[in-house]
Amino acid sequence: MNQRILAKGVSKERPVPAYATMAGHAANVADAGDKLARWLGRGALQHLGLVGRESDLRTVLRWFGWTHDWGKAGNQYQQMLHGGNPLQLMRHEVVSALMLCHHPVLCRLTETLGEELVNVLLCTVLGHHRKFPAPFGSHDIREREELIVNINHPDFGDLLSTMCRELGVSEPSDRLESFTIIK
Repeated sequence: MNQRILAKGVSKERPVPAYATMAGHAANVADAGDKLARWLGRGALQHLGLVGRESDLRTVLRWFGWTHDWGKAGNQYQQMLHGGNPLQLMRHEVVSALMLCHHPVLCRLTETLGEELVNVLLCTVLGHHRKFPAPFGSHDIREREELIVNINHPDFGDLLSTMCRELGVSEPSDRLESFTIIK
């Protein structure tokens, strides 16, 4: 487990730049979402007829920043970033949403948000690339039988600790087991 969990590909740079790690990328996106909500949120919400929801917008965008790419910790995504097989059983944003809904420990983190904001968060996570292309034929996916998200990796643990501290939620006390999706 000596390879870092990456959010984006980098050349063979050592050490890996912080912006390319999953935790560094998540922190940057959460910060950018918070700034956008503060700078543009009131006007955007007013345009949508949602006056007075600035706090909710900031909350969702901060949560989004921390959670939107959890699926990139998956074995298939990491293999692709390190030059391996580009085929994936499912897109990383779908895996992230599934983890938010179905991982026995991680899904409890969002309990303080309430159902409405959790649903908004799920929509932002699922739609953050606004595409669900099928770059490979379905026959190509057959070789990808199992997707394992390595949330017990120290990098994921660091991301989770920082996220919980920044969002003011308690860290999970339960042991984190890998999240596995089997075709």
